Amino acid sequence: MRSQTLPIFSGGTGRSGTTIIGKLLSQHPEIRGGKPYEVRFINDRFGLLDLCYGVENFERRWKQTFSQIYLNLLSPRKRTIFFKQFESNFRGKWWLRENRIGEASGLHRSISEQEREELLLTFKKQFPRDHIQASRNFLFDFLYYQRHNRGEQIWIDTTPLNISVADRIYLLLPEAKFIHMKRDGRDTVASVLKEKWGPKTPTSAMRWWIRRMNISMEALRSVPKDQVLELDLEKLVVTNREESYRQLLEFVGVDDVPQMRKYFEVEMPAERVRIGKYRDEIPAWKDLDKLYFNALEKLNWS
Repeated sequence: MRSQTLPIFSGGTGRSGTTIIGKLLSQHPEIRGGKPYEVRFINDRFGLLDLCYGVENFERRWKQTFSQIYLNLLSPRKRTIFFKQFESNFRGKWWLRENRIGEASGLHRSISEQEREELLLTFKKQFPRDHIQASRNFLFDFLYYQRHNRGEQIWIDTTPLNISVADRIYLLLPEAKFIHMKRDGRDTVASVLKEKWGPKTPTSAMRWWIRRMNISMEALRSVPKDQVLELDLEKLVVTNREESYRQLLEFVGVDDVPQMRKYFEVEMPAERVRIGKYRDEIPAWKDLDKLYFNALEKLNWS
């Protein structure tokens, strides 16, 4: 295994600022992100977490049951079904995909095909002996091979679902830190309704947001509090910029630098986040208010 960097995982419900925080932090010379910002092979289906711990419990019940039987009955040496799927995905949908704005993205931006095959071959040899250590080795070797590796001590991934599986990431990477990007659920709903993958009605979108928040908050209970930063998008960009920026720097453990400060001031102006935009975009916004405040009162997220 190569020398380790500190992994940081930003995440949230989606459309909550996970990518912008990655772009901001990667302006720092000690932090690497991007190419791609979402590696996918850690927490996607049949990724490293599934190889080690089985299918997540918010999947369909039969999938969870099957994966637990699979893991309990078969040693890592015999877990060929999951491993073959991991290899297929690494050469396929994780390697080359289309991002949300129609551009080509994926792991091909980071490493060569030859390096990819070397990583997979080593992983296949190591996995039967110690599947947890082999999975850790695979990640850190991948980070070493990245073309844009400049020896940074910190690496950030911005997959939104990172927080939903923070408990499992912490099992695999107990040194990891987590940035939970939060945003007013009503404005999040207004954003996801525009996405191809998103729910189609405000009510279903709010239910989706509540479920995602439930899963995220439950997962974070298994992570030490000093390894988690709860960061509100509205405070960072609009209402409490300097204090939020300072908290971010302190949590990550880096000093302010001109490149990062410039990005914060130029690329993240207060106008970028329009608080309360849902009132202009959703006709029945008062009904959305009721669902939102009922959720906050019942679950104490605020």
